[in-house]
Amino acid sequence: MISRSVPATESTSSTLLAQRITAFLGQLRGLFWQLVRVNWWTMLDPSLQLQTALYGALTQAGVLPDVVGDRVYDEAPQNAQTPYVSIGDCQVLPDKAECIDGSECFPIIDVWSTYKGFAEAKTIAAAIVAELDEQPENLTVAGFNVVVLEIKDYRPLRDPDGITRRVSLTFRALVTPS
Repeated sequence: MISRSVPATESTSSTLLAQRITAFLGQLRGLFWQLVRVNWWTMLDPSLQLQTALYGALTQAGVLPDVVGDRVYDEAPQNAQTPYVSIGDCQVLPDKAECIDGSECFPIIDVWSTYKGFAEAKTIAAAIVAELDEQPENLTVAGFNVVVLEIKDYRPLRDPDGITRRVSLTFRALVTPS
């Protein structure tokens, strides 16, 4: 058997090249998994896109009573004129099945009113339910298909200030990536 000795400089440059390639592949692998995690969570958490779609549906002309005007908020400004609607929290539960991955979302929409009694708040809430309940086709959610949209909870509440009335609506939306 003939053995060939490799000069020290050639061996060192080969080792350096192998180390650089290994480091590059490690960085590439890290970036890949970071993208997979971000894309995975984006697929499972459509709450921002759902909130945007709810806002779009509720601010269309004729959906809400005129008394609301354009007062549909994510967070109402301090001392906001009532009545107004706020699109608030949204619980998101991954809904993984054998054939499809999706999310079950529970967005909360609140109606706020200082009108004496519940009549105004309930009238506005009824308009919201009429627009959204059992009508997933009324929502266009970027990157997702809305399979189910239904009212799950309807709660008229008296604010501790004794003046403000609120109707809290919780919807259930089953969405899948499009």
